[in-house]
Amino acid sequence: MKRSRGSKKTKMCWKSLDKGISQALENRRKVGAAKQKIRLKAVKERQKKVEKSIDKAVFAFCSVICLIAAWIEVKERRK
Repeated sequence: MKRSRGSKKTKMCWKSLDKGISQALENRRKVGAAKQKIRLKAVKERQKKVEKSIDKAVFAFCSVICLIAAWIEVKERRK
């Protein structure tokens, strides 16, 4: 009886097992590094958004102070 090619059993030796384990560990490390890179990128984007909102708030605050100062100056000139 002939065996079909798909049913051939390959021998597992320590060398191939070690190679398989090392490849799995390497792939796992690469995936972990990629996930960390994505997380870091997201954190940087969030930080940029926060910085922009802080800049807008500071600008608005300074604008209000300038308007108040101008209003006080105009009031003093009228006196």
